Formats: sequence, structure tokens, C-alpha cells
Amino acid sequence: MTPISESSARREVIAVGKRMYEKNFVVATDGNLSVRLGRGRFLVTRSGICKGDLTDRDLVICDEFGNTIRGGRVSSEVLLHLAAYRLRPDVLAAIHAHPPYAVAFTLAGESLADALLPEVVMSLGSIPTTLFAAPASPEGADVIKEAIGKHDAVILDRHGSLTVGTTLWEAYHKLERLEFAARVTHSARLLGPVRPLSPQEMAQVQSSLERYRSGAAKPAKPRFTISGRYTPALKPRSPLESIVDADIERLAPLVRRIIEEGRM
Repeated sequence: MTPISESSARREVIAVGKRMYEKNFVVATDGNLSVRLGRGRFLVTRSGICKGDLTDRDLVICDEFGNTIRGGRVSSEVLLHLAAYRLRPDVLAAIHAHPPYAVAFTLAGESLADALLPEVVMSLGSIPTTLFAAPASPEGADVIKEAIGKHDAVILDRHGSLTVGTTLWEAYHKLERLEFAARVTHSARLLGPVRPLSPQEMAQVQSSLERYRSGAAKPAKPRFTISGRYTPALKPRSPLESIVDADIERLAPLVRRIIEEGRM
């Protein structure tokens, strides 16, 4: 994978930082973002700046040890990012955020590692929670080592989250999924006992994921009838049949509306 250009990385950091702030994944000056530029160079947000107000002046280039090459003072959590980059050569971007529902789960001593939502299982697998480490401490880089080596989304006990990806937007979307899983799980527990995916359901999810990854052919598009019902196309359609089908699909909503309004 080729690292992103510095100019493109700067635009993405500013855009994603603003989105994170608008979505309440960070408050005040919390959180930080980084992008691998290649050759031991990383673009990171500087210390003490609101992610919703980022400008080009708020971005710093540092080396693999966190030393500033160009710009101001690097984020206090830069070691967290650099640890992920060292452990995962495939990772080109990282985001540390403070998603409130995910953090709340750690305060209650609850885990999000159970397989509950098929979409989350397919995109993130399980979501582990690390041991506690004080924010901005060297120990923060240590506690993520085992988890980030196998997972793209990790919850930091009583602190926040770390998500990684091949692009900054990919890392951001994983942050959204992590917090979505926390919110849905919280809501479900208010309604009653939560039912994890069964082994049979997990097998279906795994099969679907394998088909997706292999690029397997999608099922044929179902045919639409005037009655509003779908019937499968069991054999290839002739050119004339295809034209007729297209006309039926285009006219079906109009015919149904006429019938419903009593004009026919």
C-alpha cells in the first residue's frame, strides 16, 4: 500500500477532525489523528487543539519516535499511534477518540467483545477492551499491543478508543461502528437480556463475509410485477423480454397508485 501524499493527508485530517467533533466523539481538545506518510514520517494533530477547529497550522510532522520534524508540539497521545504503526505495517491511519457510550461501558466493567450485531462482526470482528493506563502515559502504548495486533477497533479502559485503517476515513468509519455497537447494546440491555448471535447465526455471518471477500457473484436482480410482488428471474431473459420487464417495472408504481385511488 502506498502512503497518502502529505497535501491529501492534511485535508483529510482537517475534515475527519471536524466530523469527529460534530458527532461528539471528542469534546474540548480531546482526541488526536494521525496518518503515515512513509519513510518514518507521520502527520499528527498538535497538542491542545479542538478537533472541530483544525487548520493546516495545527498539524505536525514527526518521526517514528515522536520527535517533531516540522510544526509545533505533537499530541500527547502520539506514542499510542506510533505503537499501532510499528505493530501493523498495513495500517496507514489511526484515530484516538472518546466515544461516550463505549467509554461508559468500561466504567461499568462491561465488554463489547460479544458477537451481537452481524454488521459489526463482519466489519470489526469483536471489540476488545484493554487494561487501564493513564492518558498520555507510555503505558498506553503497552496496553494496546496485544489487542491492536489483531483488531482494528479497540476500547481503552476508562479512556477512549483507538481505530486504525488503510485510510483516515476508514479508521473514522470504524469509530462510528464501534460507538454504534455501544449505543445499540446499551439500548437493548434496557429492554431486557441481550441475545448474542448463536453458533448457527455466526456460521451464516462468516459464510456471508467469505463470499463478500471473495467477490462472489451477486444474486440475479428480482423481477418486479404489477401486483407489487417480486419473482426471481430463473433463466436469462431475451432482449424482447427484457424490454417488457423494464416497461412493467417503470409502470407498476403508477398502476398501483391508480388502483388505490379508485380510478380503475
